[in-house]
Amino acid sequence: MAFISGIQQIGIGCEDATKTFTWLRQAFGLNVKIFDDEAKAALMTRYTGGEVHARRAILAMNMNGGGGAEIWQFTSRHPKAGKKVLWGDYGINAVKMKSNWVENSYDIIHKKIHCTKPKKSPEGNL
Repeated sequence: MAFISGIQQIGIGCEDATKTFTWLRQAFGLNVKIFDDEAKAALMTRYTGGEVHARRAILAMNMNGGGGAEIWQFTSRHPKAGKKVLWGDYGINAVKMKSNWVENSYDIIHKKIHCTKPKKSPEGNL
């Protein structure tokens, strides 16, 4: 039996990788570019209707470590809108972020996106 204890990165599809990186940097402090690459995504044909498409990918992290965000933008076609994601759907539809200043991070983030208020852990920590 396998036990998943963490995720290295979350993939974020977008129409504009530069704009998305700027937003993630401001909202979550993901300001370190591990890579910024443009190539044909031959290994992604399972998810792209059997066609090889060109893409740009940026892996962004912050200096505190933990997970990162892989920002993924098609460069050979316009992304197609999918169905609305609902709780219970397959895939990742919620993300947790590591923070040394939880209340300060919440004050910044909740102004930009919907997020839940910080809750204490079973040990009583925020």
